[in-house]
Amino acid sequence: MDAAGYGVHAPELGYSDFDGVDVNGKIVATFTKAPSTFPSTERAHFASGRTKAAELVGRGAVGQITLMSRLLERMDPWENWTPNLGKRPGLSWIDEAGEVADFHPQLQGDAMFNRQAAEQLFDGGPITFEDALDAAEQDRPFSSALGVDVTMTRSSTHERISSANVIGVLRGSDPELADEYVVYSTHLDHLGIGSPVDGDSIYNGFYDNAFGVAMTIEIARALASLPLAPRRSILFVAVTAEESGLLGSDYFAQNPTVPKSSLVANVNIDMPMMLFALDTIVGYGSEHTSLEALTADEAIKEGFKITPDPYPDEVYFIRSDQYSFVRQGIPAVYFAEGIGSSDSTIDGERSKWILRRITTTSRLMICRNRSTGKPRFGSRVPVHESVTALRWTMSAPVGTRATFLGRSSAANRGRTNRNERDRLMLKVLKLDEIKSQIDVPKMIQAIEDGFVLYSEDKVVVPPVGFLNFKEPPGDVHIKYGYVKDDDVYVLKVASGFYDNEKMGVPFADGVILVFSQQTGHLKLVLHDECWLTDMRTAAAGAVAARHLAPSKVDCIGIIGTGGQARLQLELLKDIVDCQRCVVWGRDAAKVEKMIGDLKANSTIQEWGLEIEAADSVADLAAKANLIVTTTSARDAIVLADHVQAGTHITAMGSDDHGKQELDAALLGRADLVVADSISQCVDHGECFHAVKSGSIDEESILELGNVIKDPTLGRSDDSQITVADLTGIAIQDIQIAKMASGS
Repeated sequence: MDAAGYGVHAPELGYSDFDGVDVNGKIVATFTKAPSTFPSTERAHFASGRTKAAELVGRGAVGQITLMSRLLERMDPWENWTPNLGKRPGLSWIDEAGEVADFHPQLQGDAMFNRQAAEQLFDGGPITFEDALDAAEQDRPFSSALGVDVTMTRSSTHERISSANVIGVLRGSDPELADEYVVYSTHLDHLGIGSPVDGDSIYNGFYDNAFGVAMTIEIARALASLPLAPRRSILFVAVTAEESGLLGSDYFAQNPTVPKSSLVANVNIDMPMMLFALDTIVGYGSEHTSLEALTADEAIKEGFKITPDPYPDEVYFIRSDQYSFVRQGIPAVYFAEGIGSSDSTIDGERSKWILRRITTTSRLMICRNRSTGKPRFGSRVPVHESVTALRWTMSAPVGTRATFLGRSSAANRGRTNRNERDRLMLKVLKLDEIKSQIDVPKMIQAIEDGFVLYSEDKVVVPPVGFLNFKEPPGDVHIKYGYVKDDDVYVLKVASGFYDNEKMGVPFADGVILVFSQQTGHLKLVLHDECWLTDMRTAAAGAVAARHLAPSKVDCIGIIGTGGQARLQLELLKDIVDCQRCVVWGRDAAKVEKMIGDLKANSTIQEWGLEIEAADSVADLAAKANLIVTTTSARDAIVLADHVQAGTHITAMGSDDHGKQELDAALLGRADLVVADSISQCVDHGECFHAVKSGSIDEESILELGNVIKDPTLGRSDDSQITVADLTGIAIQDIQIAKMASGS
């Protein structure tokens, strides 16, 4: 027989009780609980009997003896265990094939020892039981052969019983989201009959959990009485046998009454004992998710604060039904009480120990459900990894699928009392994750919708911030703003340094920060390396072409050879019906390289577009009636007499003071001049030069959002010359940031 500390193997947390011991074919003694150095959620998971049994089976063990650590002796002495020993049957659920859930036949025996029995196991061994207790209390991994043989026998009487989960459904009101389900779970059982207390052997369970069932019914009533039902459908599930090991919820999470893939979130309601004026709550299950920032926002609105788990020793995370959903990869949250009270005369910590669990109000549990983005998973990982860093890919309150990250770093271990701000668990998305969220047609539509919001004055967008550098030459743009009555505000920093290629580093870099409008807390960092800026810029060009290009585009002309030139062409694929493109740039070698790259591009290949080089800007303008300029020129390169009647020009490059791609007289010749933002374009766009020279007046400029809203303002015939001056506005960054975050 061997001893193996807590029976925990977590190398990613720098801990293993199995180093130096081979438990194959042996009975193994392990302590209850898990190291206190682990963060609360990981600690609870590794303390789970399911987790420990699976680890032992994986190592070939044939039996398990559980020992009481000093912590458990203090929390729950042996004397508390003995009155009901042998009086309640052990329960498991079985599937249609008769297989027993979470049963390991390889473990042929198991037992729990008190201190006196445990000391006998260690007598004569290389370490004493006190040594083992010391190691566990100090969170030191240890393993040792005990030098004893143990014979275990067990005898079981089996009986099949049935106990139902009770389920109701409220159908969602949004046709696109109604087939996704949020689950409100609550357990309908208590402990049944046990040793008499004051002569009464019936354990009624008023608080645990008749009160929770009543609250769930009230939540269902409140939601059903709304004039318009929530957008997603809701399942109200009263599960059986929670007190016997979360059996009802485990069965439902594995065998739901709707397609499993349609379950997007779980809100669990268990023992909501609101018996004092608490002002703090804990959101178990949201600890390592972006949901934590959301629950913090919602809690503040209801007069609460989210706090860290005040009692990680209790391992609450695995003790209620939300854990069954987490084990199946479904994001879940269980609200429980903190120890703070709005009544200064109440000792919240003392009340905690008297009342044990007090959750927040029904209103907080009725979370907002505003997200329309399709929830999606990152790559799945085993549950023993998933519970360590579960986060939601969308900042929706409910209705969002989980994405699982790596484990917490060593710097975070044991920080169960981190301050509230740190515990908002900032989500950082890198470029690969960001790209996976972007659907190009939906992105173009989101940018188009953003232009309309901007022109309707539903957006707050302060002036752009600029930083210009001479040695080495570079530009930094800072754009920020928010949609009124939205959830977030956005700040973007994007840079482009023109000598970077000489140093072998990318030309551009950038980051977008997403903050809560309710709290000002930073919710999300999108380290997009300027990719989102490039994409939203190209999307704006597609929007302009959709509304201003002639009905028949004979040839597309691209001026410039950088990344934006390529993207502008790619995003025109589904906007215009054209089979020919000409390209011009100052450097002929770069033009040829760009053409080669485009011909190898799968989007262009699918399009079947013919691409060739133009001899000059005049040659390009003579061939193309849809022209896109994407350069950093500081003097006009497209002149008024270059352009033929019926041409549309989208100018992308004049996004800073001093830049100019179009001759001011060209705007004067144009039938329509359209700006993404009139105020911004007359400050530093093509319109600035045209207004300054007197070629046009500011009052003649149309705004793109208004043209989108009212097509009669746009092109009226194919002989007109139209110009779109796109300097880039923060609403584009807001819209694409929300898409990248999944909201």
